Parts: sequence; C-alpha cells; structure tokens
Amino acid sequence: HLMTSHRVIILGAGRPSSGTEPSALQRVSGDRRVLDWLTDAFENSLEEPEIHFVGGYRMEDVFEEYPAIHFSRNEDWERTGTVGSLLSAPIDDTLPTLICYADIVFQPGIVADLLEADAEVAVAVDEGWATRYRSRSRESLERAEKVIYENNHADRIATDIDPEIADAEFTGLVYVSPSAIGFLTDLID
Repeated sequence: HLMTSHRVIILGAGRPSSGTEPSALQRVSGDRRVLDWLTDAFENSLEEPEIHFVGGYRMEDVFEEYPAIHFSRNEDWERTGTVGSLLSAPIDDTLPTLICYADIVFQPGIVADLLEADAEVAVAVDEGWATRYRSRSRESLERAEKVIYENNHADRIATDIDPEIADAEFTGLVYVSPSAIGFLTDLID
C-alpha cells in the first residue's frame, strides 16, 4: 500500500453558474466530465493522491458517480461559500495540499508546474484570461478573480480589481505546502 503523496481538496459545494447539474458533473468534452479532468490531472501528476470533494448542492449525485473519492459536506454551503467549503475539508499539516474549484479544467502539466514553483504557496493564473473566450462579457471580466503582480509574484487576487490593470486571472488552483497549512488555518480563523 503506497502512502499518499499529496492531499487534493476539490471545492464543489455551490450551485452551478448555469443549468441544474453540479459543476463537477457537467460534460466539457464528449463524455468527459469536469471531475474526470480534475482527477486525471491530479492522478497523472501525483503519486497516489488522496482526493477529497467538498459538496453541498446535489452532493449525492457526485458521490454516486465517484465512489472512490473521499467526501465532506459543507452543510451551510449556500451561505458560507468557498471558505466555508475549505473549512469543511480535512486539513492536514503533514501533507502538501492542492486546492481547486470544481468548475475548472486544466492539463496535468499545470499541477507539475505548481509543485516545481519551490514556494510555500503557489497559485495557477491565466495571463491570457481577457481573450481566452471569444464572447466573454464585460460582466464576466468584472466578476473574475483577477491578479495583480508585484515583482513577478501574485500580490493581490480580488474581484474588485479593474480588468484594465489586471495582470492575470486566478484559475482556482492553489498549492499549499505543509508549513503554510498552519498559516492558512490561522488566516481562516
């Protein structure tokens, strides 16, 4: 039995931005669902990752489709959002942890890049964000979690940053080293 190398926490408690199917179960290419993309990306880049899904909205549907994943429930998902979901996840300060939203997809290489960043905390950003989608609305750009760099590091991530001055968009994927987990939990407290 191999020891797990990393813990992965997928935050998927919220209602989807469109439709009624949980974001994690939405099909993004042919028969592949968002959660297939995510589990493949983590399993292809990490050795025996321990994958946790934090659910809320229609969580049972996700649980039924992915019985091999560990599940936690954010009982108060409608009110507490992402931070509430993170608090509902099992945080372990002995394991490097990757945290991501359940409504994003990325290639396994992104996970490898984060691990190679040699940082206590690393965030994946998209510098082509403003033109990534042909028909992206002004409202979508305003709502995005935008990033401002300072000395080539993400200095600020917020929705209220003017899209005109943003350097990138936060993709919803973060790496947190074991030593930074304590800092993260203190910050949340």
